Amino acid sequence: MERNPQRSVRKNAKEAKISRSSMQRIVKNDLQLSPYKKQSRQLISEPSKQKRLHRGELMLQEMERAAGKVFIWSDEKMSTVEAVTNKQNDRFYAKSSKDLSVNARSHLKRQRPASVMIWAAVAYDRSKSPLIVIEEGVKVDSQVYLNMLKEKVLTWLTESFGDDFIFTQDGASAHTANVTQ
Repeated sequence: MERNPQRSVRKNAKEAKISRSSMQRIVKNDLQLSPYKKQSRQLISEPSKQKRLHRGELMLQEMERAAGKVFIWSDEKMSTVEAVTNKQNDRFYAKSSKDLSVNARSHLKRQRPASVMIWAAVAYDRSKSPLIVIEEGVKVDSQVYLNMLKEKVLTWLTESFGDDFIFTQDGASAHTANVTQ
């Protein structure tokens, strides 16, 4: 296990000429090891790391200068309205797959499932904006985003915080367009 922690218990048991369950007991009880799944992480290049660090430092400086103001972060999320199936864990039991109907043993997927986009903002003081539902099929470009900010978001911001807020956005193209700055 020390030489290759990724090697399976089954392969180690086979090499040691003992049962798999005995090897599992040794690994768990004697060696006190636990299995862990590999985590997926975003691959970030060194220049991107430096850019993020620089932007974080700029944000900290801005927060120091803006004492007394409330920071507000916003984002949107596209969600599909379709059941999720986990092929590894969703099982059925039968003597033969033919004993069950096709509908019982399969999951139907649409090529373009129905979806909904929700926009929301959260403030540093833990207050939350009303949820804004963006109609299906609407492409959120800079003009649509600007209209949403003017018609729905600005009202909430001024009623909640007056002029004492700093509104932040992510790097989506509709957010970074010159017209929305």
